[in-house]
Amino acid sequence: GYLGKTNVDELLAVNLQYESGAVSQFSCNLLSKNENDFIIYGSKGYIRIHNMFWGATKATLYVDDKETTESQPFRASGFEYEIEEAMNCIQAGKLESSIMPLDQTLANMELMDKIRKEIGLKYSFE
Repeated sequence: GYLGKTNVDELLAVNLQYESGAVSQFSCNLLSKNENDFIIYGSKGYIRIHNMFWGATKATLYVDDKETTESQPFRASGFEYEIEEAMNCIQAGKLESSIMPLDQTLANMELMDKIRKEIGLKYSFE
């Protein structure tokens, strides 16, 4: 990773290996002009989430030289999905979401903390 003058992580590349043997890698880059697509590769094909994946309106599945595209409208900020799920859980009396259970949320936070530590990114409140 690379921290810029203002302590922003401007460049990052991460390789992960899971207990199952699966591997993943991701990168983000604020230093060059590039596509904002998010691509998930698998053994049978891949999924491309188009342009600004955090607010995407279109995703394409590519399998065996065939492609299928799904579109949906953008909903303001993207947080609506989290809010909607939280409301559904509260109304159903659930303490956690089956879509994103607590252990998965904590694992994601631990991974982000580990990556930040490895690249030397420390927030002012730490």
